[in-house]
Amino acid sequence: MRCVLKDLIAISKDGEWGKGEPFDESVEMFAIRGTDFEDIRFGSAASTPRRHIAKRHAERKILQPWDVIIEAAGGTKNQITGRTVLLRPQLFARSEFPFTCASFSRFIRFNAELCDPAFIFWYLQHLYASGLMHAYHTQHTGVARFQWTTFSEREPLDLPPLPIQRRIAGILSAYDELIENSQRRIKILESMARALYREWFVHFRFPGHESVLRVASPLGEIPQGWEVKKLGEFVQFKSGFAFKSGTFTADGEHRLVTIKNVQDGSFNPESDSRMSELPANLPPYCVLKDGEILLSLTGNVGRVCMVYDGPFLLNQRDPSSHQWKISTGR
Repeated sequence: MRCVLKDLIAISKDGEWGKGEPFDESVEMFAIRGTDFEDIRFGSAASTPRRHIAKRHAERKILQPWDVIIEAAGGTKNQITGRTVLLRPQLFARSEFPFTCASFSRFIRFNAELCDPAFIFWYLQHLYASGLMHAYHTQHTGVARFQWTTFSEREPLDLPPLPIQRRIAGILSAYDELIENSQRRIKILESMARALYREWFVHFRFPGHESVLRVASPLGEIPQGWEVKKLGEFVQFKSGFAFKSGTFTADGEHRLVTIKNVQDGSFNPESDSRMSELPANLPPYCVLKDGEILLSLTGNVGRVCMVYDGPFLLNQRDPSSHQWKISTGR
């Protein structure tokens, strides 16, 4: 079936941001932003802000399972508007609050008799990843926008029969479920690691601690033989190199680290910024190797992760990607 997106839509509305505090006739809701898409896709609203929305808007813009949200404004230089996320039933089952989308987004509810919402989500993912949706990204003022009306009314779509859509969507969604299960296992293991660290290095209940004497210190009693030092006494903080953005390429050999690589306790090795040749005056410490530690200074301030799948280049020209490399003082 050849059609345009508008032919498949039952309801589509802009989002709401509301207020931070309750007011008369308001409803407390999760307001999904573009920055929340990755977590929401895998069933987590942990980082999604709760907002208070006027009841008259909340009733019209409350989201349902299988709705799709599209980022209609905002974006960044390396991540333009037009991204989408599918709201799966498990997201709603885990939440005590209803959902809406934030004001820079809009939600789409498809006619299930004409198409499979999960298939259309994957179709939109393909259009975005292939670069086709980039043509609808504009920036005439300070805020970049996605030309939603033009895209939904003009971009031709070729859809297989509904049973095939469902089969394709089921196969692709199974991979998302595997990813979600893996992420949950990772979070459990990370929680166990943090608990073990607290037990051994904060409460000093490490194996054999019963036979170790405690001595006084500025932090209270610590095991005998341990020392209290400031962080700067045994590590070095190194800022990145001011690479010229005009030298970046899409397929260069050398990958650059940006703030997107520094996740909450983990490192993301995917890099959109690359270079073919290294500057002659590049300091050696700006070439990151496996096992080195990064600390974010802007954006999500204080995130720490360990580099793997290196080498990478430490960039600090773009304020949104400013971070420090931490190395031992030896």
